[in-house]
Amino acid sequence: MSQPRTELMDPWRACRRGTHLSGEVSLSRLARLSSAILGLGKRADQSRGDDEGSALYDLRFQLDAEGRAVVHGHVRACLRLTCQCCLGVIEQPVDARIALGLIAQDAQAAQLPDDLDPWLVTARGLDPLELVEEELLLAIPQIPRHPRDSCQAESPGRGADTSEPSPSRHPFAVLGSLRKTRD
Repeated sequence: MSQPRTELMDPWRACRRGTHLSGEVSLSRLARLSSAILGLGKRADQSRGDDEGSALYDLRFQLDAEGRAVVHGHVRACLRLTCQCCLGVIEQPVDARIALGLIAQDAQAAQLPDDLDPWLVTARGLDPLELVEEELLLAIPQIPRHPRDSCQAESPGRGADTSEPSPSRHPFAVLGSLRKTRD
């Protein structure tokens, strides 16, 4: 069975049945993610055709050899982030593997093998798109920035004189000049 899902499901039953879900979701539907990335609904590059961007996902719910409920899959997307150095746009490709062990209590997490991350299933059930959103959030770098050779803040010719660093590029340079006047 392969179909996009957006509602709550019983993950234990899905694992027993070997449910396979795949589909595409608009990034604007993922509330926590959409607040962390740029331009949802207001993309500067309208020539692409899609205003929000999307993520492709593939999730397989199954029981492993030890009878544990697990979810394996992939999520692929391109996230538009803000470079923390020049404030320009970074397009961050994501191709993340999903390997989760479903647990009903926190204590069960210690029993999972190292290759499975725990996912606590609540009484309300599981929304498969939460798995997708969480994996995309984990793929965002802690400090997004361009490579040094393509970052606008690092480009030569920026500022009046590139041979002598300005105090704004070296914030402690002013302290060095104060020390010289005291000596």
